[in-house]
Amino acid sequence: LFHPIYDQHSGKPVYFRLSFYKINPSNVYSAAS
Repeated sequence: LFHPIYDQHSGKPVYFRLSFYKINPSNVYSAAS
């Protein structure tokens, strides 16, 4: 399952596989929020 995540530093949308990466809400924003 892939979810669009926006990198806080680059401001560009990046994609993380949630099963591979642990999403840190202080570092990334969910595009759905």
